[in-house]
Amino acid sequence: TSIFGSLILIDNLTLGAATQLLTFEGRGSFTINSYALTFEKSITLNAPTGTLTLAANFTMGVTRTLTITNGIFDASASNYVISAGLVSIGTSGTITLRGGTHLLTGTGSVWTGTGTITASTGTLKITDTSISAITFAGGTKTYNNIYFSRGASTGTNTITGTNTFADFKDDGSAAHTIAFTAGTTTTVTTFTVNGTAGNLISINSVDTATHALAKAGGGTITCDYLSIQHSVASPTLTWLATNS
Repeated sequence: TSIFGSLILIDNLTLGAATQLLTFEGRGSFTINSYALTFEKSITLNAPTGTLTLAANFTMGVTRTLTITNGIFDASASNYVISAGLVSIGTSGTITLRGGTHLLTGTGSVWTGTGTITASTGTLKITDTSISAITFAGGTKTYNNIYFSRGASTGTNTITGTNTFADFKDDGSAAHTIAFTAGTTTTVTTFTVNGTAGNLISINSVDTATHALAKAGGGTITCDYLSIQHSVASPTLTWLATNS
């Protein structure tokens, strides 16, 4: 199904689950207003020169993918929030985020950011609590906050690309691994990652080669109860790992 304009839904509708793809293809400026309903189908924006702007919070099921192939998906107005199983931004796609906490609720490659990312404020929060592995393919972009909130999951969180974050946070309560692509540098202002006694969080490369963690701004970063391998932190004396 293709839509070449806006989509405005109303209250008291039920959106049933469906396997077919819904594609927005308008070559102008259009809006989507889902009125707090959940799309149980995958959605693609394939609109060269087009812009699709949120007029309300936008929610998709945990197994559904938002794909931005061409055009601009704009969630910056009024800080509307995106919740989707997976988000994929192609090389000709653009996503614009502002405030709020945007949820990535699926498993596997929950974020693929090869296109243009404008994320000056706000947070991307990964929420799946299963033991499934998660990959955040940042695409060597600048983000604001990323937050792995996976509860007692033991699944590995993998970050690919040389990305920049304001705050990198993982508050998982079980022992698990955060793995970075070898040969990349992840730059952060704050790094809020702490395990507990008997439940260490492992910081590692995806293989035996090293990756780098770099702190931006002044001050120091202190983490607790980590297991660290194949990781090179800079600047010197700004990264502290107690009980690790």
